[in-house]
Parts: sequence; C-alpha cells; structure tokens
Amino acid sequence: MFSDLSAPDVDSVMKKLDELKIPHKLENGGSAIAVASDRYYDAKMQVAAAGLPTSGTTGFELFDKKSMGMTDFQQKINYLRALQGELSRTITQIEGVQGARVHIALPDESLFIKDKKPATASVVLKLAPNINLKKDQIDGIVFLMSSSIDKLEPENVTIIDHKGRLLSSKRDENSANANTGQLDYERAYEADLERRIIALLAPTIGQDKLVAKVTANLDFRKITKTEEIYDPDSQVARSEQVTNESQSGSQNNASAAPGTDANVPGESPAGEGTSSSNSQNRKLQTINYEISHTVSQITEPMNKVVNLSIAVLIDGPYKTVKDAEGKEKLEFAPRPEEEMKRLTELIKKAVGFSAERKDQIEVANIPFRSDLDNTEKLMPQDRKDLYLKIGHYALVGIGVLLFFFLILRPLIQWLTSEPTFEANGDLATLLPSGVIELERKIGQTHSLTSGEPQDKIKIDTDSQVRILEENRIKVLENAQKDKRAVTLMIRKWLKE
Repeated sequence: MFSDLSAPDVDSVMKKLDELKIPHKLENGGSAIAVASDRYYDAKMQVAAAGLPTSGTTGFELFDKKSMGMTDFQQKINYLRALQGELSRTITQIEGVQGARVHIALPDESLFIKDKKPATASVVLKLAPNINLKKDQIDGIVFLMSSSIDKLEPENVTIIDHKGRLLSSKRDENSANANTGQLDYERAYEADLERRIIALLAPTIGQDKLVAKVTANLDFRKITKTEEIYDPDSQVARSEQVTNESQSGSQNNASAAPGTDANVPGESPAGEGTSSSNSQNRKLQTINYEISHTVSQITEPMNKVVNLSIAVLIDGPYKTVKDAEGKEKLEFAPRPEEEMKRLTELIKKAVGFSAERKDQIEVANIPFRSDLDNTEKLMPQDRKDLYLKIGHYALVGIGVLLFFFLILRPLIQWLTSEPTFEANGDLATLLPSGVIELERKIGQTHSLTSGEPQDKIKIDTDSQVRILEENRIKVLENAQKDKRAVTLMIRKWLKE
C-alpha cells in the first residue's frame, strides 16, 4: 500500500487497518505496509478517506474538531499550523522532494504604515539522493509560497535543503546577480561550440587527445535604430510654376543741326525727325523637386555574437626511437603543417568563424604525456599483441588451478576422507550399544548357529532376534541423541 513512510504515519495507518480488520504486515524495515492483493483497493480508499497518511504534518483537518473556549490567539496559531502543513504536503508532491517543512512568520497588524513589517517564510527541503532541483523548480516553490500567503513577497521567501545549502536567492534587479541568466546562456553557448569541435575531430584524433576551449563575447543589448536616407541622384518634380511677361511701345527721335537756332524755344528745328518702336518679353519658371529618401526602423537581435576566441590543443603522434645505448624510447613527432592547417579550417567551419568579427583561433600540436624523458622500453605492436594473448591464457590457467586447489580438491578430500569423531575417536563410545556391538553379536550368532541342532538353533535364533530388536531400538534412541555421529557412521559404511 505505502512505502517510505515515517514512523508516525506507519503507526496511524496500522491503527486504521486494525479498526477496519484488514490483515496487513510491515516490510522494508518497518517503512512499508502491505496488504493482500484482493483487499488492496478497498484498504487504499478507506485509509485515504481517513486522511492518511499525513506525512507527519497536520493540515486544515485541524479544524475538524471544534473546541469550546478557544481564544483568538489559539485560533491564529492553529490556522498558521494548518497553512504550514498544507504547503508542506503540496511541496512534497514535487518530483525529487521527499519531505518539506514550512515556517511562516506573519507580523501583527498595525495602524501605522511605518510600523508595518512584511511577512516572511522559510522552507526546508529533504531531497532524494543524487537529486538537485532546477532553477525553475525553485522559482516555482517561491511563487507557490508567495501566492498562498497574504502579503508575502517572493524576495522574502528563503529555501534551503537538508544539507543547509541555500537554494533561493534575493531578487535585486540592481545587483550583478540579475544577469545570471545571461551568464548561463553564454556558458551554454560556449559549451555547445566546444562539443562541436570535439565531435568533429574525435573520430580521427581520439577523444583523449583533444582539448577545446571557446570564449564567446555576446551582446545582450536590444538595440532599435531608425534610419532616414536621402538619395540626391534620384529627383522627382513635385510642382512647377511658369510666368511670362511682355512689353511693347514707340518713340520719336528729332534730328536738327547743332547751334543756337535749334535750341531756341519756339523755333522749329531745322532738319527731319525719326520714330522707333521696341518690345520686351520675360519668362519666370519655378520648379520644386522632391528628393527620394528611405526611412528604416531596425531592431537588432539580442544575444548577438561580438567575437569568438577558440583555443584547441591536439596531442601526438609519437614514434619509437633508440637512444645512444640502444634502448627504445617514446618521442613526440609533430604533425605536418598541412595537416594542422586542414584541422584549423575544419574547426573554423564547425564554430562559424568570421574574420569580419575579428574572431581569433589558435590550434596547437603539443605532447600531452609527461613521461617522454623516461627511457621506457616500447614493444612493437605485434609483440605487444602476442604478450597480451599470453597474459590472457596465463590468467585463465591460474584461475583453473585456483578453482581446483581451493574448491574442487578440498571437496573431493572431504567426500573421500575417513570420518572423524570429536569424542575419543571410537564410535562405540558415542553409541555404547551401537552398530559395532551389533555387528559383533551378529558375528557371534553366525558362529553359534553353525553345527548346532535345529531346536537349539531355533531357540538361539529367537533370542538373537530379540537381542537384535533391542539393539535396534537402542541404536535409534542414540541416533536421536547424536545425529552427527550417525551421519559419519553411514558415510563410513558407504565407503566400505
């Protein structure tokens, strides 16, 4: 029915089953309760109807029993206990949480704003082995508490685990901790690029011969720009105004000889006069042009990669050389430059390298081993394989010998050895009227019966049969007293 129950729950459930007269038993060291399969559903429903198990906490069933004469203070304390119990039960339903305790501090009401204090709460979680709650689970518990308790803000909820580690953090938008989500995203992005590099090169180089580290500089700002661009080469006439003016007229020109007569008033000039006509035209044109322009509103995406820094270390290869003394030793052999360039280009393709962002990359071929200076004798591959096979067969042979000497041989010796007795070594001492005496008497009977008359033989035979029956009874009685001696005796008979 139930498992992993606390001692109070086990006691309450067992009492309820006793009242219902349902057979049950304890299992798993007293932390589990089992019932017959045909009574399972019936027992489960009836126990659940009684509100069991309660996991050691008391909820709003605390108000099921009414008591007279309870003060307001007691009512407030009971309400607080019930609320804490209900929240503990709810939090325990979260995956990975085995138990929870909730403590709530509700301040007294005050008429003055300056004397008002906020409500606070703390939660202690007992987590399952090897379980760590995720950030969204912790946030869910925080908002569950703040939504269930009046005037409780999320920043006033403290959550710790059974090891005393703080799981919740104060929510201060002005602090540096507000950007933890951005930092987590940046670390996850870097780890993803590192996995790409290792997944690309590991099949050819080896998982243990490759180290990759990527540092990403990301821009988490959300930028919105508005651009208005004018194109002077593209003009369009928006309006045009033309004004035309014209003037015309005539003029008389008199010609006279210069002198006194010509300039005296009243005297007619001597000579003939001429007349002329003139005209004047004027055009005024005004054209208004519209220059084309473009208005763009651009919103740059968040989490933009500013630049990348990639560092990759590649091990090996190694080769076997002989020193001055003729001993073989391991020596690092750098990879060819063409191979390193090819690997560098592959890494660039894998991480999306961009020269425009001024990304940096460094791929180095260095030895990972630190024992290159030791004159260690290296075997050729074929000789090494041969030695491995010899070692394998040697281990198999040693295992067979150990099995024979430690298990099979002692077993054979135990089956074929003479039975030993802890008493004085004499079976007759263990069984005073035992089988040895019985055999002796049977031998005497056989000697008596040879060459005797039939009547006497019959009488002696009857007496011997009676004696044998008495000895048989005594042997059975002694066998009941010392079964080990009888076992050893039968083994001796079988061997003979």
